Amino acid sequence: PSAKPTSEPTLAPTAVPAKTPTVAPSPKTTKIDPTLPKAKGLKAKNTKSRKMVVSWKKLKSKQLKKIKGFEIQYSTDKLFNNSVVTKSVNKKKKSYTIKKLKKKTTYYVRIRTYKTSSGEKVYSNWSSVKKVKIKK
Repeated sequence: PSAKPTSEPTLAPTAVPAKTPTVAPSPKTTKIDPTLPKAKGLKAKNTKSRKMVVSWKKLKSKQLKKIKGFEIQYSTDKLFNNSVVTKSVNKKKKSYTIKKLKKKTTYYVRIRTYKTSSGEKVYSNWSSVKKVKIKK
């Protein structure tokens, strides 16, 4: 008795291709425009209980036309790597009050200007960092 050849070929087990590691999406990059006017004269004070008032020099009208607003960033980490809070402020303002801060804690504050270009925010460089101890 002879075996009839089947029309279906037999498949040898094949190696499963190794999965390529998935690459995490790159962190959001921020566009920096060094020609944007930089916020200057940054001051920060602990005024009332658990509050800090951040103020800066008013920009000239020519400079105000180039920007949309200010971005204030504060943190308990002086390198701004951990526990960073960012707030956007209207360009007409010269100060901003940060509330609900922790007593006996040192905060670091910086500010920059921004504009929108084709739907994306474009920023100036950060100002120098100011250090504030919340005592009250």
